[in-house]
Amino acid sequence: MHPARAFFTSLSVSLVVLTLSYQAAAIPRMLAPPPPPPPKTDAWIDNAEAVKAKGKTQDDMSELAPLAGVL
Repeated sequence: MHPARAFFTSLSVSLVVLTLSYQAAAIPRMLAPPPPPPPKTDAWIDNAEAVKAKGKTQDDMSELAPLAGVL
């Protein structure tokens, strides 16, 4: 085999391997669901800090406890 032909064969095989490895990594990433959007504001943090500042030891979810008994 000629040196130039061997070089180009090696180059083409390398490009095929790189292309296939890229596709193997990119396709699952494209099919995965998008991440959830970030909250528009940090109001929930402010609310949690305000509850702590009032001295309450329970969070706001404690208000939902009576509703759980209805189900």
